[in-house]
Amino acid sequence: MLDHVLTTIINPATGARIIGRTVSGDLADQAGGTLPVTDAGFVDARAADAPVGDDAAMVAARETFLSTGQFAPFVEAVTEEVLAGITAMPIADTATAVIADLGAGTGYYLAHTLDAGNNLVGIGIDVAEPAAEKLVHAHRGITSVCADATTNLPLADDSVEIVTAIFAPCNPQEVARVLHPYGQLIVVVALPGHLDELRQPLGTAAVTHDEVAEILEEFSTHFVPAAAPTIVEFPMDLDATAIATQIAMSPAARHIDPEVLADRAAQLPAKMTVHARAGVYRFGRRPQQDG
Repeated sequence: MLDHVLTTIINPATGARIIGRTVSGDLADQAGGTLPVTDAGFVDARAADAPVGDDAAMVAARETFLSTGQFAPFVEAVTEEVLAGITAMPIADTATAVIADLGAGTGYYLAHTLDAGNNLVGIGIDVAEPAAEKLVHAHRGITSVCADATTNLPLADDSVEIVTAIFAPCNPQEVARVLHPYGQLIVVVALPGHLDELRQPLGTAAVTHDEVAEILEEFSTHFVPAAAPTIVEFPMDLDATAIATQIAMSPAARHIDPEVLADRAAQLPAKMTVHARAGVYRFGRRPQQDG
């Protein structure tokens, strides 16, 4: 866990910044409180009523699917937008930039971005404990924090340069709070047509234009576009293993009875061409957020 990252974290229980470590290895804050670091190595900043998030099987399926490179065009697009955002910032080339990835999952996207840039460190935030455990080992530059990114973020005001939310929900007001005034937000949103070849036979809901518009509208109060959106779409040739892991990692699949889902999945062909489609949006803070 890097000292530069520690100064961006706050203890949700006290609202105070972290200033160092205790003898036991937990984090100490300015108010005299502590924030636990688990034996697995992640910072546990969850509230008592935080949701459980993805289970271990879903996280493992996501790791297996992403490791095949099927979503590589998405990770490349995200990395490009992050680096473009940092280049546009009024900071020295030698300054360290902090990237907070909300709903970071296994760290696939964040690790790739850290490898592609210079002087970058990352905070991976995910409410699922199995994901937080994966994030500990995803990259030496990642600090893993287990917390609910849809509520109050365990990050200090104006403390990070980049926030990413990749196929993950977040709280726009909180994102605006933790970003530097010159900071930027990169959001990846599934677009109509995304994985439809799987959604239709499985009975999971298709992405609609109204849903996309609603998501983007939520950001408009606190953010303005910093660049034209990038539409990323590509076909994937999936074998039986890739099909199974894509189904298993999908949160939408949790809304279908497991036996019904298994029966529908069993009727799929052994190989399928499935189209992926999403928009990559880069935002800056609205001027009034600079206070």
